Amino acid sequence: MTTKLASIPALFLACMAAGCGSPDKGYDERFAMLEDADASNADKCALVTDAAEWALDNRDREAFRKWTRLKEQTCAASSAPEKPVVEKGVIEGAYSYPSDYIPEDIEACVSNVDTNETICDSEREGNNFSIELPPGRYQLWSQTADMQGYRSYYSKAVPCGLGVECSDHTPIVIELESGERYRNADPADWYAGG
Repeated sequence: MTTKLASIPALFLACMAAGCGSPDKGYDERFAMLEDADASNADKCALVTDAAEWALDNRDREAFRKWTRLKEQTCAASSAPEKPVVEKGVIEGAYSYPSDYIPEDIEACVSNVDTNETICDSEREGNNFSIELPPGRYQLWSQTADMQGYRSYYSKAVPCGLGVECSDHTPIVIELESGERYRNADPADWYAGG
């Protein structure tokens, strides 16, 4: 690509010397060369800016309108900062309930501990759930109308086994990374508090 771009001014001058047409046509050919060379929008922006200035200086209204339109499209695209693609992560787990059934309306909820944004998802496959989220730090719980006001957290007692010796019911902060699949985040601690 560098060799193609480096040779464009020389090709343009050679074209002009050989009489391949008006300067406007020469700009058209240079722009086509940049397109063929897969040049950056910044390179194209510089060319269409020059072409628009040439058309203005030479009072060529039609060429000026054409190059100004191209300038608006090309230069806007080159100055727009590219947004980084942030791959979401997934938190997966299984529901539990202190009874012999799991309520139909049970849902998994997460709260971003930095922004306090809360998202609840009631879609499930059997007793399992998965929530797709942007990277961040989250607390997870499940809730149901059967136990209004209660939240079953994914707490430190869950990986401990939820036995009587597991007395720490502090909700775990899940640090979800881009593209990560955080598994076995089971919101099973119905004793973590309301």
